[in-house]
Amino acid sequence: MFSSYDASIAADGAAAVARGLRVLVADPSRVVQRIATTLLEERGHSVAAVGTLRELEQLAGEQPFDVVVLDDSFADAISDRGALSVFARFGAGTRRIWLTVGGQDGTGQSRGPSEPVISKPFQPQELVAAVEYEPSDTAGKEPIPDQVLDWEAAVKELQGRDDVLRDLAGTFFAECDSLMKQIRESLAAADAAKLRRAAHTLKGAANMFCAKATSVAARNLEYLARDSRLDEAAVAWEVLQREVGRLIPQMHDRTRV
Repeated sequence: MFSSYDASIAADGAAAVARGLRVLVADPSRVVQRIATTLLEERGHSVAAVGTLRELEQLAGEQPFDVVVLDDSFADAISDRGALSVFARFGAGTRRIWLTVGGQDGTGQSRGPSEPVISKPFQPQELVAAVEYEPSDTAGKEPIPDQVLDWEAAVKELQGRDDVLRDLAGTFFAECDSLMKQIRESLAAADAAKLRRAAHTLKGAANMFCAKATSVAARNLEYLARDSRLDEAAVAWEVLQREVGRLIPQMHDRTRV
């Protein structure tokens, strides 16, 4: 479920690689332990691996960790013992990442709302991006540019095919309506993951038309959802609605015959 979207993830990861992270991998499969350990050690991180909850708790009490990667098979046992009690051993600054099979989230009440879930078999970049991601206070606060639409630049990107861009605009209108509905519903349901995906998709679609204001507004919302900052996301949603409201009429003007 967690994916590396664009260069911002690489920028976040650069700081983590520079200082090296202390990572604990907790998975009953020795194969998964070995794969994760190899990937992360190659990135310069210090990795310990365990296969049982007892080992997890024991190691947590012996040394500090920046990140804990947990298979969701531990979720029920952690919930039975009390998630707060188990995770208190790691300290407040330890981030948690969950591994699941086939996208089925079995973490139950053990997973916090901002903790990413990765489906197994995972892609190497997914695990690395999740481990190395570090939240930023400035994420989601990029100033909105004045430019609403640069149709000429978008046509140039399509090698001068104005007719193709006009055709794509019709697709964009329908997709934009659908994505804005998804964003509204995700905010109402406090579903950060769905919100992030919808905002990310809208950002990419707006970029195709060099619609910078809408693209930046969507990116801000995406990053706030990524960090589960939903109170701030509600404000960013208002900005996005405003920018889409400015963009659509200009695009209609360009597509009229």
